[in-house]
Amino acid sequence: MHCGSGSVGTWASVSTTVATTATWAHSFRSLYTLDWYGGVHPDDSAPLSSSAYWPGSRVARVAHLLPGSNQAGVVLDSYGGLHSFGAPITIKATAYWPGWNIARDFAFLANGSGGYVLDAYGGLHPFAVNGNPMPSATVGGGYWSGWDIARRVAIFSDGAGGYVLDGFGGIHPFAIGAQPRPATVQAGYWPHWDIIHDFALIPGTRTGYEMDGFGGIHRFGPVGQDLPPPVSSNAYWPNWDIARGIVLLGRSTIAAPSGYVLDGYGGLHPFGGAPNIKSFAYWGGSNIASACAGF
Repeated sequence: MHCGSGSVGTWASVSTTVATTATWAHSFRSLYTLDWYGGVHPDDSAPLSSSAYWPGSRVARVAHLLPGSNQAGVVLDSYGGLHSFGAPITIKATAYWPGWNIARDFAFLANGSGGYVLDAYGGLHPFAVNGNPMPSATVGGGYWSGWDIARRVAIFSDGAGGYVLDGFGGIHPFAIGAQPRPATVQAGYWPHWDIIHDFALIPGTRTGYEMDGFGGIHRFGPVGQDLPPPVSSNAYWPNWDIARGIVLLGRSTIAAPSGYVLDGYGGLHPFGGAPNIKSFAYWGGSNIASACAGF
């Protein structure tokens, strides 16, 4: 150790023990922004290493954190490739389309054992994580052969099924394995207008919010159930298709949902009482942000 007076001594070290019951500094555990080239950027979170990067090629589609871990996740490329970031993850996939921009999203099962990749036509393709068995096939969800209209997929926390989102705002339930098909969903719908880009479930429920390209947030839920309360972020861009993603925080409830809307420049806009983000990637004037991942 070299101090200011010029004296040379031994290195000093410090250690910190964090209790497992400690309170998190934020209302979220981890939050990251994905850029189109594959960069994974921390938002008031610990930096994590990435395993794939495509400089100058808009190949990276979405990123999601592995359930139960705030230090590991996966990036999906346009061809269906799944690439871990942070702590290493081994993945066995059932679909890959080299050179074909057809993959749109993926979702993990809540237990982190695997999940499903969504293609642009609505097909759901299972994958397994870290040597776990391959998930069962899905039933339902909608399929539009030859039509690039499927946008996002979400899986329920009980693993019984999930939803596929189309670009017009339609939400299509599917079952996993022999589980009963989930109830029909009531949601906003904008026919012939590919303007709905993302959606998110409130943890532990089958209700949530979908997001349009202007940053508008629209609630949805199973027919016959009460919808969650209306919410809005602190940003809205009428007639400007610049909103890229929405994330609901893990502590969200039906009564108190909170989260962020991501814009194409990397701006994160809180709603429902989520705190402002102090440190995040921002590309002013460059539409490079692809998606956000967090809980």
